Amino acid sequence: MLKQLGPYIIDKQIGRGGMGFVYAAHHEDTAEVVAVKMLSLGFADDENFRSRFSLEIETLKQLHHEGIVEIFGFGEQDGTLFYSMELVDGPSLFETLKSDGPVAWRDVVRMTIEICHALKHAHDRGVIHRDLKPSNLIVSQSGSVKLVDFGIARLFGSAQLTADHAVVGTADYMSPEQAEGQRPTVRSDLYSLGAVMYALLSGKPPFSSPSIAQVIHRLRHDPPPSLLNANLDVPRELNHIIDQLLSKNPDDRVPTPLAVIHRLQAMQHALDSQLPTPTNHPLVDITHTTAAATYTDDAPTGEFTRSEVDEDNSPTLLHPTMPGPYQTGATSDELSLADIDSEQAPLTTVDEGIHSHFTRVDPTRAEEQTSQKSGMIASILIAIGFLAVVGGIFAFTNYMNRAATAKELLKHILQARIDPGSDWAQAHVEMEDFIARFPDHDQYEEIKQLHDELAAERDLQKYIDQLSKDRESLSVVELQLLLTLDTAAEDPQATVAQLESFIATYDVFTSDKNSVRCVDFAQIQLKLFQLKAIQADQDTTRLKANYNDEINRIIAAATELANSDHAQALNMLHNAKVLFSQHKFLNDELHSIDDAIKKLGDVQ
Repeated sequence: MLKQLGPYIIDKQIGRGGMGFVYAAHHEDTAEVVAVKMLSLGFADDENFRSRFSLEIETLKQLHHEGIVEIFGFGEQDGTLFYSMELVDGPSLFETLKSDGPVAWRDVVRMTIEICHALKHAHDRGVIHRDLKPSNLIVSQSGSVKLVDFGIARLFGSAQLTADHAVVGTADYMSPEQAEGQRPTVRSDLYSLGAVMYALLSGKPPFSSPSIAQVIHRLRHDPPPSLLNANLDVPRELNHIIDQLLSKNPDDRVPTPLAVIHRLQAMQHALDSQLPTPTNHPLVDITHTTAAATYTDDAPTGEFTRSEVDEDNSPTLLHPTMPGPYQTGATSDELSLADIDSEQAPLTTVDEGIHSHFTRVDPTRAEEQTSQKSGMIASILIAIGFLAVVGGIFAFTNYMNRAATAKELLKHILQARIDPGSDWAQAHVEMEDFIARFPDHDQYEEIKQLHDELAAERDLQKYIDQLSKDRESLSVVELQLLLTLDTAAEDPQATVAQLESFIATYDVFTSDKNSVRCVDFAQIQLKLFQLKAIQADQDTTRLKANYNDEINRIIAAATELANSDHAQALNMLHNAKVLFSQHKFLNDELHSIDDAIKKLGDVQ
């Protein structure tokens, strides 16, 4: 086994996949414990694989969040690319499901909120994970969840190393649009999130099957089985959220991770958010950890219950159609054809004198990625996925990569502009493509203006990001803007009012460069939070309707109970009022409880 990579002494191998290996290691000087991921020597001279590996590094450098595994440094030793990252001490959710079965719904809600915060951080920086699944979610010793393996994530603005029409991801958790070879978006990750929630609650993915063909067919055509029909202890509202996330049409899904957080938090408040300590409960205590995460998929995806997991005969993994990115710890069923020649750990060395270096990543700032346009737009990429099926191989051929038409580019660009959950960063790349190739198009000037606006917005975002790193030296106007944005996620409506007041106060200081830049950024944020406030209002309206139905049901039950036990009926209504009075948006509904109490003769 390899002894050392850069400053890290290798302790043991903990993962393996199509592109290389993952090791537990420690720093030779500081004894810092890390995970080290390296590109296999078999691909050391393959520019495509080196580019993919480098893109994964660039992706992680953009991300600095407690819910995402953190990169510490990267380098090259004797021609071998590698990077070091946080070693999470705990099992993956896949391992937890295999060993302990389904997870209690309150724990699922808590973990989902944590995952959504991590996804929001990634999406805000133009990164779509594209392979969200239980094996890529690690539970730390503290019980928090960390998102790992950005090996096939798309970092918008980078050269496109995977064809838009390529199928990338794991079938059980893949969105329908990914299964059809369409380009993943933010809402593709949210579909996968819904599939993960479903699996955690039920013990299996929504469309699990021993046949990859059946999985794909059901994924594209069948509605997901209802969790309520399985007699699980799952609130109706939670089932509704999961059903919406699993919608076939991306437009029908909850639009953003933040919107999912708001929905789940509202549901928690409604159902009493106090998490009970489970005693003699058949569901897993998710905070209990048994082993360090091994960054592996120990079994193919599919059924998770212990009696049904077959580690050799449930091939439901789709490999990337181009030479595949690293899939940590792939099993024999999951290995691509490229793995056959690189299955053993590297034991040889390359020629001496090859360039070696190691760079430490500064955790206080995200390093900027240099976007490089591909000069090969017209080239044709054939994407073929070899899919293992019981008794043979199911060949899955994707579309040929081609230059998008003006109509296709406009569809993505305009959708991204009107939809706050869309991949607006990717639209910047498509705008440049449109501007370069269609200067005579009727909508050229409109798209050019949008492109310039987006470029200005990005410059402002970099300015604000820089401000947040050194608050002690900020002016009052800069500090006040940051304070307003710090609390923005808690209450979109209040944030709208704060931003409007900020703009009205400082808009007159046109000769003050800092004030002008802050006002410009506040105006951009105001538009976003106005949309978020509308979404929050819609969520509240729907919740009010649900609560109104529930309160009417309680009143009807109390009225019937009064015929036999008047005192108990009154007690029931009084307690219902106490229970629901925590919700400020239920004033009218609470009055109906008061009216019911009066009708039963209780004068207060």
